Amino acid sequence: MNTDKVSEMLNNRKLSEKAAYSDEGVALFESTDRMTTVRNVNIDALLLSLCQSGHATLTIDGVEHEVSTYDLLVCLPGMTISRSETSGDICGCCICMSKDYVQQLSQMNSGDLWNAILFLSKNPVLRLEPSEAQSFKMYYDIIKAKINRQDRRYGKKLVETLFQACLYDFYGLLERFLDPQQRPRHSAEKVFRDFIGLLSSTYPRPRSVAFYADKLCITPKYLSAVCKQVSGMTALKLISNFVSNDILRLLNDTDKSMKEICNELGFPNPSFFGTYVRKTLGMSPRQYRERRK
Repeated sequence: MNTDKVSEMLNNRKLSEKAAYSDEGVALFESTDRMTTVRNVNIDALLLSLCQSGHATLTIDGVEHEVSTYDLLVCLPGMTISRSETSGDICGCCICMSKDYVQQLSQMNSGDLWNAILFLSKNPVLRLEPSEAQSFKMYYDIIKAKINRQDRRYGKKLVETLFQACLYDFYGLLERFLDPQQRPRHSAEKVFRDFIGLLSSTYPRPRSVAFYADKLCITPKYLSAVCKQVSGMTALKLISNFVSNDILRLLNDTDKSMKEICNELGFPNPSFFGTYVRKTLGMSPRQYRERRK
């Protein structure tokens, strides 16, 4: 995620000039009142933003959320902020990490990973305790202090370790919000994690279970069995959920024609696309857009 990508992600070409730091993998921002004009932004990174004062109203993936003091806004790759309104006194700090950077740093082997993704996709605003908010700000401050001094011996490794510690702390924090679940067997857990990683990083997303099974060197039947065991949903249902989110994002937040959306998402023709949308949403793409007006 380079500087231009950060600017594009936040829909503000001048914002990168105001970043406390940005490079190909991470960016640090302060004073979120600068982001009052954010609209129709498809987040392409893991974004952790702590509100220290003031409040904001954001529409994320079509759902309105309120953010106030001690709230941590968590945007996962693929989420869309279609509208935001902030108070004049809003203040906070934000850490952005590209998908590749998070994958590079993360050594998590959590059986609750999918549970966390599901939870955050519906609950992107976490109400922190004051001590938890203070801990996040501490990570932000120390990373900011060290990140520009990577010329020293072990400087780059030190910064990577700090980001990794921040992720560990964040994952630990999530345990307070998640219901404990029985951990699946390690082999099934790894297959499922690899499948979700492949599904998340592939765009446009193929809609065939066989495509992902082939990439993972397993049978479609085994992949579906693993998905059912770990998440309670079949592989086909999980794929459909991701594709549906892509469709909703493009129908809600772009002026692209049906033919353009059809081509972007890899459907063979507009007729097939319309049939898929009607089966998924219960109405045609045009009817959906009309209801959104």
